[in-house]
Amino acid sequence: MSSGLHARCGRHVTQPSTAGSETASAWSANDKATLQRVIDPMKSGFRFQPFGFLRAEATTMLCAPSSEVYERLTSMLTTMSVVSGLLLSSIAGVALEPLDVETYPAEKQLQAEVYNIVAAVVVATQTCVTLYSTFTLYITISAAHDPPAVYRTLLHMVRWIGLFEFMTFIPPMLTIVLVCLAAHLNCKWAFSKWLVTALCAALVAGFQGTFAHVMSYALPYNSWAWASVAGLGLGQPWSTRLRTTAKTHAELLLTQAKEGVLAGLDDNDDGIIDEHPCPHSQADEAELAAWVRGALEQLTSTKRELLVEGLLTMGLTRERMVEAARHPGGFQALCDVIANHPGGLGLRPGERLALASAAMRAHETVHRQTDLEVYAPNNTASTRVRVRERVRAKSADELAPAVTAASCM
Repeated sequence: MSSGLHARCGRHVTQPSTAGSETASAWSANDKATLQRVIDPMKSGFRFQPFGFLRAEATTMLCAPSSEVYERLTSMLTTMSVVSGLLLSSIAGVALEPLDVETYPAEKQLQAEVYNIVAAVVVATQTCVTLYSTFTLYITISAAHDPPAVYRTLLHMVRWIGLFEFMTFIPPMLTIVLVCLAAHLNCKWAFSKWLVTALCAALVAGFQGTFAHVMSYALPYNSWAWASVAGLGLGQPWSTRLRTTAKTHAELLLTQAKEGVLAGLDDNDDGIIDEHPCPHSQADEAELAAWVRGALEQLTSTKRELLVEGLLTMGLTRERMVEAARHPGGFQALCDVIANHPGGLGLRPGERLALASAAMRAHETVHRQTDLEVYAPNNTASTRVRVRERVRAKSADELAPAVTAASCM
C-alpha cells in the first residue's frame, strides 16, 4: 500500500539517496567551505604547488566511495604508525646512547657531534610520528562511526595526514645520512668512506628518480602534488605531460567523488558546493521547525535543528508530509521514509511514530475546516462543488458532526 502512495505522490514524498542526503545533512557551513578549498586545486589552476604534498593523498582519499573511506583512512594511519614504530625501534639506541665525542680525534669530533644531533632529531621525529599517528587512529576508530563522520574527519585532517607522510619520509633519509657519517667516523681508508657515501647517494637518487617517474604515469595527480619535493630533480614541476595527465586524473577522481563525499553537495555538477543541497524556502524551514517543535517537544533544540535540516535535505517539508498523510497507507509510508534514512534521522521508533501522527492530525484538522466550509450558508454553489470534490473520500459518519454544526449557524 505504501508503494502505491509513493507512486501517486512521488513528487511530494521521495525515497532519499542515502549517500547523498546523509552526507549533505552532516556538513556545516564551515565544513562545506573547507571542502571547497580542498577540492579547488583538483579542478582549476594546476600551477606549481610547492606544498601540494601536504594534501595530496588525503584529498584523493576523500574521493573514495563511502563504503571504502573508513577502511582506507584507518589502514593509512595504521601503516604510518607501524612503519614509524619499526624505524624508531631500530634507531632509538643511536640517540639514547650518543657517541662520546672526546674519544675521537680532533678532526673527527665535528662529524661525531653532527652524528649525535642528527640521531637525536631522527629519533625525536619518529617518536612524535608514532605517538600522534597512533592516537589519531585511536580517536578515528572510536568517534568516526559512519561514512559522513569519516569524510568530515578526513576533511579536517588533510594537512595533518600530509604532515605525517612528510615526517615519515624525512627520518629514513636522515638515517642514510647517519650511515654516511658512521662510515667517515669509523672506516680506516678514505676510499671506503667515500665508497659508502657514493653508494648511499646513488641508491637514494636511483630509487627516488624511479619512484617519481613511475608514479607520474601511475598516479599523476599525486605525483604532481609531490613534484616540488619528490620530482624536482626530474623537472616534474614544469612537465607539461605530467600537468596534463594530472588534470585528467583529478577529473576522474572528482567524478568518483560525486558518489561519495560530494553526493548531495553538488547536484548541478559544477564543482561548487551547493549552499542548499535540497532547495527549500526559509518559510518552509520556519514552518517545519515550528511543527517539529510541537510534535516532538522532548527533543533538545540541537537535535530538532538537525532533524529539520535532515528532513529538508530529503525534500520532506511539512506541507508534503501532511499531503502524504491523506493517502491510504500514508502513515506507514511516512514512517518508512524516515526509517529508511541511515540512522532514522536520529529518531527512535516512537519518535518517528509521533512525527507521522502529527502529520495525520494536521491533515484531519485541515479537513474538518474544509467540511465546515462546504456546508456554510454563504458559500456559492460552485465553491461547494469544488470543495466537495476535495473531500469526497470522507465518509458520511465523519461528516455528520460538521453538518450538524454548520446547520446550527
